[in-house]
Amino acid sequence: MFRRRPFLGLAVTEPRDQVRRTVRRRTFTESGIDRACRGAPTLADDGYQGTGLLIPHRRRRGQSHLCPSQETENTLHRRARARVEHTPSRLKNWKILRDCQLKGDGAHQAMLNIARLHNLALTG
Repeated sequence: MFRRRPFLGLAVTEPRDQVRRTVRRRTFTESGIDRACRGAPTLADDGYQGTGLLIPHRRRRGQSHLCPSQETENTLHRRARARVEHTPSRLKNWKILRDCQLKGDGAHQAMLNIARLHNLALTG
């Protein structure tokens, strides 16, 4: 299942008081991210059940543990997602985003420019 091939990593942040599965699914569909991800293997956590994304294996009721191949897939899934989820935390190091009070499209444009600068810094 997890061969070395490109995948799409998705990190959607939402306020801490709205971390319910229904809110995540609604955010996923209403934002248009579901259409952008169509056809690409996309990793997600179990909050996105029912969306068609790749989520970790879970034990079924009465099952004591997962089989070794499922444990291995979950480990690979967790590692890949951790790398993706570090991106928003790195972007928060940029002062303009920490103190962001830009209105309208300003925050979006600032985020795009910071992402470009971040990628430029990584490539040297």
